[in-house]
Amino acid sequence: MTYNHGRFRLSDYDLMQFPGPKVGEPAPDFGLTGLDGAPVHISSYRGRWLVLETASVSCNMYARNVDMISLLRKKYPEHEF
Repeated sequence: MTYNHGRFRLSDYDLMQFPGPKVGEPAPDFGLTGLDGAPVHISSYRGRWLVLETASVSCNMYARNVDMISLLRKKYPEHEF
C-alpha cells in the first residue's frame, strides 16, 4: 500500500490483523500533544475509557467522520476523547 492514495477505501486495510494490544490489554504508554498544546501520556488515562483518534484533515475518510466523533463525544461525556 502506498501513501497518498487518490482515494482511501476500507478494503485497503486488513482490519482483522491489528498488531496492537488485544482487547483488555493495556495500551503501551506514549506521549502526545493535546489540543491545548500541553504534553499528555496515555498512562494518565489508565482505568478510564479513552477514544484516541489520529488522522489528517486532508484525508477524506477522516474529514467526513469529524461530525460523527463530535456526536459521540456529546453522547458519552464520561469518556475521554
